[in-house]
This record gives sequence, structure tokens and C-alpha cells, in this order.
Amino acid sequence: MSLDGVDRTDFEQLDPLRRFYISFLIGRGRSLRVLRSTWKPIAASEIKSAMDRYHEFTATVDRALIARHPITYLLTSPKEGIDFTNLDKWYERDPGELFKEFTLYRLKMRP
Repeated sequence: MSLDGVDRTDFEQLDPLRRFYISFLIGRGRSLRVLRSTWKPIAASEIKSAMDRYHEFTATVDRALIARHPITYLLTSPKEGIDFTNLDKWYERDPGELFKEFTLYRLKMRP
């Protein structure tokens, strides 16, 4: 899954998983009215700001940052069709181990 190409005009037409990730970048619970008594819809300016921050992060992330916050395991759902391109730049994945509908990968930072 990728957030590339997402803009503020098509947020409502996105699949639920992408909407969830973008709303999480904006603030937990913003997409679900029942979680906050002061809920208000996500504005186009908030989507633009979140996407700008996301693209800035992905463009500037470096080995030093990855080394400060290492990941040792990754749990995924194969039916989500995850794109590992960015992860694979920094980590080596083992073949993975199936647990019901999930796959657990052990990760090591690339040398």
C-alpha cells in the first residue's frame, strides 16, 4: 500500500485503509465521530498538511533515524497487498512465518 498520489480532493473516495492511515497522520480518532464529543470533519487543509509532512518524512528519512528507532518484527496481513519497497531499503526480512491470516517477519537492519 502506498499513499503516493493521494490529495485532499479524493479523501472520501479512498479505500478504508488509506483513509485510516491519513486520518491517523492528522490525529487519532478524527475519522470516527463516536470517539470524540468535539468531533469535526477532516478539512482539506488538514489532509494537505498531513500529506506534505508524510512526503517530507519519506524524502528525508536516513540511516541515522532508522538506527535510533529500529524495528525487529513486522506483522502484516497478506490480503492488504503491502508494498515493502521503502522498508526493504533499510531492513532485511526473513521469509516470514504464517499465523492464521497474518505473516510475522523478523527484521535486521541492512549493513
